[in-house]
Amino acid sequence: MIAGVGSFREPLADRSRLLGSFWEPAVDRCRLDPQGSFGPVHLLLRRLDDPVLATDLGRMRHSNEDALGFDNRFAIAAVADGVGSGSGGGRAARLAIQTVLRSIPAECAALGTPSTWKVETSKQVLAGALLRVQARIWCDSRSLNLPKMATTLTVVWCVGGFAVIGHIGDSRAYRLRNGRLEQLTTDHTQLEELRRMYGEVTADMKRMYEHVLCRAFSGRREWVEPDIRVEPLEVGDVFLLCTDGLTRGVDEKEIAAVFGDVELTAVPGLLVDLANAAGGQDNVTAVVARVG
Repeated sequence: MIAGVGSFREPLADRSRLLGSFWEPAVDRCRLDPQGSFGPVHLLLRRLDDPVLATDLGRMRHSNEDALGFDNRFAIAAVADGVGSGSGGGRAARLAIQTVLRSIPAECAALGTPSTWKVETSKQVLAGALLRVQARIWCDSRSLNLPKMATTLTVVWCVGGFAVIGHIGDSRAYRLRNGRLEQLTTDHTQLEELRRMYGEVTADMKRMYEHVLCRAFSGRREWVEPDIRVEPLEVGDVFLLCTDGLTRGVDEKEIAAVFGDVELTAVPGLLVDLANAAGGQDNVTAVVARVG
């Protein structure tokens, strides 16, 4: 068990919300800072060194609809981006994080030691957790009369020498290996569909369709198919999970350059700064962890 260290600059209304397995922004602006008001906070994730995170309101939003979470026992990290502030998007994002972080450990308890599983078993466990996410959002949307509530979700679960990645929407998971940053998820947007069909897209297409989602967990459909991918782990791999508030204004070369310039603990806060410097059009969240 290895620890990363970090704390938040602004005080949280309830510190237990940070120290537990699920955390959501209790203030609109919070940033990772080794001299935060609570002193060091240890976030323990099995097989992951130095997990650090930052989330920020951005420059254009009045509330933070992003959510993030981690599980210290099972090496799970996740980010979600709620769609539509007036349509229950923030609630959907929180439900997604809570549900996936409860479902995986519960299934592990039922099935036994994850390190002895075959890869397909881990994929099935994650698929089941994502099925529960959609079911919960679907039911919640009906009971609250919020049919437009929706969220993205990107999950990385390190188990048995593999990273099992679940994804829907346009939040992203990246891996930095041997100095090369690689996107491990595919955006579920109309722009990506146009790129797949035509190979190249125009600037007008990008402006119009880049953030129009084709897939998300929502109250509109009873079921939608997420992507699940498995990647072998190597010591020294670094994972970045982020919402589109980062990638909307900061390109991959800029993101990779940040990893090369500073200590890992400083990366999430600097990525947030870059996103805000580029206009801060959306909430921005980044979670970074290294395989030990």
